[in-house]
Order: sequence, then C-alpha cells, then structure tokens
Amino acid sequence: MIDGSTYEGNFENDVYSGFGTLKMVDGTIFSGIFVEGKCPKIGRIIFEEGDIYEGEVDDFKPEGLG
Repeated sequence: MIDGSTYEGNFENDVYSGFGTLKMVDGTIFSGIFVEGKCPKIGRIIFEEGDIYEGEVDDFKPEGLG
C-alpha cells in the first residue's frame, strides 16, 4: 500500500475481498471480512499498545457493540 500499511488475505477484482488482515503504519492490526475493498462492519482490532477490540467497526474504528 502507498502509506506503508500491509494487507494479507483474499482479493477480488484487485481489492480486499473476504477474510484478511490489515497492518496499519501506526501498529494497529485489523482483521475481518472485507467487502469490495471496504472496512467490514464486524472485526477485530489490535491496537499498538496491545488492547484488543472485537465487535462492530466503522472506518477502522470501534463503533457500536463490542
């Protein structure tokens, strides 16, 4: 990725699609099921300091139930 983030997982039509893990430059790790290259609504976030969030996600941030 251009910003230095890395993605491991499934692709479809050259975009994230299916289960994958996105490691962001700030150390945050996001795992979930991506749809058409977009952030899934349910996933797991491991923050740089080691805190873990599992639940609803919006734009790669905890949102709603988790």
